Amino acid sequence: MDLTRDGWPLAEQRAATATTRSWPGGPALADPDSWDVVAVRGILAVVLVSLHHRDSLSPTDAAWGSVLWHCDDAARVRSLVTAQLPHAAHAFRGSDDPVTRMWAWLTRSWDSPSSARWHGLRRGIARGSPEPAVDICTGWAAHIAAAEINRERGGHQIYDRVRIVGTPAAGRHGYVRGLAWHLDDTRQTVADGPLGYDVGLDDATGTAVIPADHLAVGTDGLSWPHTAREDSRS
Repeated sequence: MDLTRDGWPLAEQRAATATTRSWPGGPALADPDSWDVVAVRGILAVVLVSLHHRDSLSPTDAAWGSVLWHCDDAARVRSLVTAQLPHAAHAFRGSDDPVTRMWAWLTRSWDSPSSARWHGLRRGIARGSPEPAVDICTGWAAHIAAAEINRERGGHQIYDRVRIVGTPAAGRHGYVRGLAWHLDDTRQTVADGPLGYDVGLDDATGTAVIPADHLAVGTDGLSWPHTAREDSRS
């Protein structure tokens, strides 16, 4: 494979597939013509193509754990891209280069008062902010990467009904609201070991991180967004 020639199209394709599949609220809400999806998809694509150049592997083989580590902080994304792409044969050569165009779009400010400031795209995330998309949407890209890791490992998905097992709190029910990973800064990826989940329990305010081996599928027959607390009031 010619990694230089094939890297960007493969990175774009993988980023687009993941963004649609793991978009918060489901694929139906991942509007490909929205500023939000273009930004998140673009961040994932430039990270994947940067890892492709850094590690000399296909973007299809870059680990989502490494993508998540970088997307945990927009500064890490900026550092990776600006360190890797200037040395790539197809990057930063001029306005005709697709990687250059994507990075310029992700790092531009949006301070024009005109509605055309979003290049005619519909926008929902931080509509009033002039900050660059890479600074606003990297957290959203991290959400996509975390969901992809979780899918690979066969874990619970967002809004799954779960119950606590194997602890004094066994039997309590709630919903998965987020995915909790421990980041390994030395290896620049997620750490090995059990995955934890950010769970909103019916009988508590807020959420709590619970290790994966202390959660099982819920058995009370409820599904999002209904809770046992609501049932007790009816």
